[in-house]
Amino acid sequence: MKTDYFLKLGKIALEKATEKSVNIAHKQQKQRELKKLKEVAQDFEAIFLQKIWEQMRKTVPKEGYLHSKEEDMYLSLFDIELSKIMAKSGGIGLSELIFEQLKERVQHLNSPAEVVDKEAQNIDEQVDRLARKIVEQKQSPKGGIVAFPQSLAPDKRPRENFVWPVKGEISSSFGWRIDPFTGQKAWHSGIDIAVPKNTEVKACWSGKVVFAGEKAGYGKTVILKHKNGLISLYAHNSKLLVEEGQFVRFGQKIALSGSSGRSTGPHLHFELRKGELALDPLAWQNKEDNSLTA
Repeated sequence: MKTDYFLKLGKIALEKATEKSVNIAHKQQKQRELKKLKEVAQDFEAIFLQKIWEQMRKTVPKEGYLHSKEEDMYLSLFDIELSKIMAKSGGIGLSELIFEQLKERVQHLNSPAEVVDKEAQNIDEQVDRLARKIVEQKQSPKGGIVAFPQSLAPDKRPRENFVWPVKGEISSSFGWRIDPFTGQKAWHSGIDIAVPKNTEVKACWSGKVVFAGEKAGYGKTVILKHKNGLISLYAHNSKLLVEEGQFVRFGQKIALSGSSGRSTGPHLHFELRKGELALDPLAWQNKEDNSLTA
């Protein structure tokens, strides 16, 4: 009898100890998940701040034409680290807001990691859109990066028809895309037009050649300056047919297409800019009035 009694006591004690251990483990698990959620919320805020920095940099003019992708890479790394520091220091309060909204849901789930993964699924695209909208609203009522500057409104634009530089299929559009080299999301400030090597590249408007030569990442490049401060860029060529300082007419041959520089195959990379403000070339092509003065 005494043996049974002590066995029963031992069983009860073991059950209580097991229950206590399970509760402690569960509590520790919840704490780990909440810590993870807080870190994820801070990462979200850091990404948001980074996207705002990126969009703001694109609206700030740079002096000269020889800024490289290496410079952009270092600035991007700086923006990332600055955004992380700001988020961990309190930032703009976005991480706390996200954390508080998701905390209760995490505490009621058997697998709290599921909510973190679910909420993170499309966060990058949402952050991109929100960051861009903020900068665009500050920059211009018509929409910042992709909108036309008011100085180029149709009734003020002079008269020289826009010439498409080459005829071919658009292989990569203007805006966010997956970088073919890194596999990461990156901003594409122009369009890529797939054409065979040595296809004639024409000037979209008349203008002065302000750069003709090798440009980091772009390979053999021609940059033209047009009226009203517009700039057009033609990159990855196999051969250049113009020199710096030369004046060219719209439709004039300025290069032969190729795959020089950071390129995966023969194509023309074509950009339009107002200072350092990137414009979508397809928007110009589709405009009824896409002319400039001769």
